[in-house]
Amino acid sequence: PLAITFLVLVWLPIPRHNVRFFLQDTQLSAISEELGEQLSLLLPQSLPLISAVVPCYNYGGMVLTAVKSLQAQTYPYVEIIVVDDGSTDPITLAALDSLRKEEGDSKEKPVWVYRKTNGGLASARNYGASKAKGEYILFLDNDDTLEPLAMVLLFLKLYQSPPEVGFSYPSQWFVGETNLVWNPQEYNHYDLLWANHPTVCALLRRSVMEKWEYSETLQNGPEDWHFWTSLAERGIYGTLVPVPLFKYMRHGETMAHKVRETMQQHYYPFLVSEK
Repeated sequence: PLAITFLVLVWLPIPRHNVRFFLQDTQLSAISEELGEQLSLLLPQSLPLISAVVPCYNYGGMVLTAVKSLQAQTYPYVEIIVVDDGSTDPITLAALDSLRKEEGDSKEKPVWVYRKTNGGLASARNYGASKAKGEYILFLDNDDTLEPLAMVLLFLKLYQSPPEVGFSYPSQWFVGETNLVWNPQEYNHYDLLWANHPTVCALLRRSVMEKWEYSETLQNGPEDWHFWTSLAERGIYGTLVPVPLFKYMRHGETMAHKVRETMQQHYYPFLVSEK
């Protein structure tokens, strides 16, 4: 079996220029090349397509940075689906228009932009998943980014996991107003009842999204936590890749901040009613 060594990080502040797995770009290039060779050995047949879904609503030009990080992935077969959830901000609309000009199958990592009426984050994720062609689906919010090796490591971990493991998730690198790395705990469906330890960015088997969706009832969050607990209830679990592959932008009051204030009011009653 293919063995992969991960660098485990704990919760601690790290200067931004020192992260990148504490490796130089030349070392990252060498690792990327080695992983590419391992992928070809692991899967003699064609590698599966990964569909990256990027919900977008009024965050200015940040969506361009998110898409650029997806196009920079070392995993070779990726399609990028941007879901405009009824944006009204002129800068955001201009950024989306620029992405529409890049649409097409001729690109190595093609970008597709879809517009829908505003329905919230869960609705945009579900809509993007319905347009996906890939065997695997990855969700990335429009103000976040991924490290170049993210899809390779997430795919390898998920591919080698048993069928009941439906998604893989990475450690999280906070950037912006906060600059630190969070290494969440290994997946535990019991602990998931008390704390949302899988990161919001995750790679899922398509079969999972074909059977279950994010709850569009939860407009105030935490739609991802409810989704993970719903999967656990049905015997679908996650697996951690303990490397900070996911850059989560902290700027002002985010949805995560609001969740802390509204969790008891919105989530717990919803969870009880679902049971």
